[in-house]
Amino acid sequence: MNKKPTLPSNIQKELQRTAALSCYNLLPQTGMKEKDQQQHMFTYFHGNDNILSHAELIAEGKSNYAELFDSVESNLNLSNTAPATTLQLKPIVCRTSNAVYKCGEQITAKLVKGKTNKPTCDQIIQGRALLTQAKLVMKNLKKAISVAETWLKKNGGSVSTTHLRWLLSSNHHEI
Repeated sequence: MNKKPTLPSNIQKELQRTAALSCYNLLPQTGMKEKDQQQHMFTYFHGNDNILSHAELIAEGKSNYAELFDSVESNLNLSNTAPATTLQLKPIVCRTSNAVYKCGEQITAKLVKGKTNKPTCDQIIQGRALLTQAKLVMKNLKKAISVAETWLKKNGGSVSTTHLRWLLSSNHHEI
């Protein structure tokens, strides 16, 4: 029996952080209490009748999250129909080229929304944890930019950090 690999916890958390950062960017810039921010993060991440779930978008490889996945044609074409195309997480995201994690198989909305990477866990991640993760990502991005700029100045190089600066300035939150 060929058992499919399960999605490791570290990759599940990375996908959650990625979606949490996108949700964080949707929050109003000022005048919002932390409890309200947590509730909005929960709603944006899990979705409702009027709001698309970012967890579902990332699990399906849609919208801005499509860049995390490679589109791969299936070799198991038993009929004369067009080959099936699946999305699999890029090796750079997995940090390995040995494992393959596919949308709809190892990567599901339930798993991305889950508190743990166990398929039997019915607990979902809460707004407080999502807000904390998003703030941590922003803090680490700012540190990475600072370290890169310092190193380049010291070593006589230069870099255009326009895209990273735009990412940070589009978020106007104080962390």
